[in-house]
Amino acid sequence: MIEVAAYTHKGKVRRRNEDCIAVGSWLSSEIMDAPRLSRVGLDTPLVCLVLDGMGGHANGQLAARLAAENLSQHMPGCVDEAAVRGCIHAANALIYDRMQKEPDSFGMGTTLAGVRIAREGVVAFNVGDSRVYRVQDGFLSQLSVDDVPPPYPRPGRIAMRSGVITQSLGGAPHYTEIEPHIATQSMAGPRSYLLCSDGLYDRLPIDAMEAALGDDLGESVARLFELAMSAGAPDNVSIILVRAAE
Repeated sequence: MIEVAAYTHKGKVRRRNEDCIAVGSWLSSEIMDAPRLSRVGLDTPLVCLVLDGMGGHANGQLAARLAAENLSQHMPGCVDEAAVRGCIHAANALIYDRMQKEPDSFGMGTTLAGVRIAREGVVAFNVGDSRVYRVQDGFLSQLSVDDVPPPYPRPGRIAMRSGVITQSLGGAPHYTEIEPHIATQSMAGPRSYLLCSDGLYDRLPIDAMEAALGDDLGESVARLFELAMSAGAPDNVSIILVRAAE
């Protein structure tokens, strides 16, 4: 059985939501009133995605949705790491193809963080700075790799991120190859994962995020969102919590 709670919101500052989330064939970039809860069996692979669009309001939203639709359709059939990698490369090519056909969308791109959960195991993947965490015993361990420059030093203070990412799906003037980050795990025992855009983790220390986690996935997602809002939420916020067990 796989349980999922998913939520996306524009935050406090942005006028619209350029993030997109997907759980199976369901996608949303609309502002949500509450987390969406779902439960499915393990008989069919389930793909969950968080994407953070870039390139201007409409274009960022378009890039995120294009990639989400494509990956949601094709990723369930990816039976190994090579197939997952190929699927992500195809989504990257799709965005550049759309830019060629629609010059107004020039430069659009999106980050990607996701998991594919099936009986044979879990595949976590990302491009950009959206994240996948493993949740275990109330603690978070990051499985994804942030595609960002090193934080710049500030003497006597915590180093800060520049807000720049070093790779994305689309996002460059011309077609650019990417190197997706992929991690595989077995399904031996229960597995839980947190997927999120930088609108969540950029504003919150890891211990605050861990303290918000509980047995109820919907309540946990709601608490994480409220923490982000309390911290100012200058960016869109997207959160997916997934729990899977045989």
